[in-house]
Amino acid sequence: MVEHSGEVDEIPNLKWPRRFPVPRDSGVPKGSRIVEGKSWPAPEGPTRIATLRIYRYEPDNDDPPRIDTFRVDLDDCGPMLAKQTPGAVTVEAVDLTDVTDFAREVDLVAPGDLEAALDFAFAVMTGVDREGIAARATTIAAARHRAPPEAHELAAIRYQEVGDDASLIALFDALEAAQGARTFRPEILRTCIKALRSTSPDVSFLEAVKRIREQQRVLGQLLPKKAVGSPLLLKGLEGDVAVILDASDFDRDAAKNRKNLYVALTRGSRKLVVCSPTDLLG
Repeated sequence: MVEHSGEVDEIPNLKWPRRFPVPRDSGVPKGSRIVEGKSWPAPEGPTRIATLRIYRYEPDNDDPPRIDTFRVDLDDCGPMLAKQTPGAVTVEAVDLTDVTDFAREVDLVAPGDLEAALDFAFAVMTGVDREGIAARATTIAAARHRAPPEAHELAAIRYQEVGDDASLIALFDALEAAQGARTFRPEILRTCIKALRSTSPDVSFLEAVKRIREQQRVLGQLLPKKAVGSPLLLKGLEGDVAVILDASDFDRDAAKNRKNLYVALTRGSRKLVVCSPTDLLG
């Protein structure tokens, strides 16, 4: 405030600060200050990449709140979105490519391919630290560990030693039961476990997957409570609420974009939420 008595010939030229320079964490306890969290690099190949910065806080441990950075392929981001949305799961394509590829890669003989098993688990559930689990398994097997081994670490060692269907199922069960784990692609994991239980001397893992896949083609699928998928995968399915992300750019081809948009707009029976940077769609 400026006070002045008497007459003045001109108004003084005053410059007011745009804002007070308050530090970001002023008065905030150290344990509550937001820090930079994990950062995932962009996938190789895709050209449409979106960078998402997501606030994370886990009250069950002593870690401060953090901002994790994700870079996702906009043309194939369904699993990533389901992974980051509590309670959400993906709607899978009927060919179940992830399971068939895994079945082709893994031979149910000793030693088990722990790297491939952990890569598969990482693709279907949260909380899977592939490098950490592999390193701990090596340390525990060599009796160089200090902290007592957890159930999923022992299961990893067992599978690596035996490599059969039962030890692989036990590994997936232990990973699912671990703290912080949540399966966001349950159809993929359940099909994998069902196929492993169906193997026999006459039926290979891959053959069992193919049989289950054909059965599911006939039976069809139900829409999960919170489902994430493309218009093609959700065609013919209906939920109470439909949320359309990036509605203005479903496909680079305008004609396909309009068709996909129509399918998406008709998926919600009670409520429709459309997210778009433009007012005009299609």
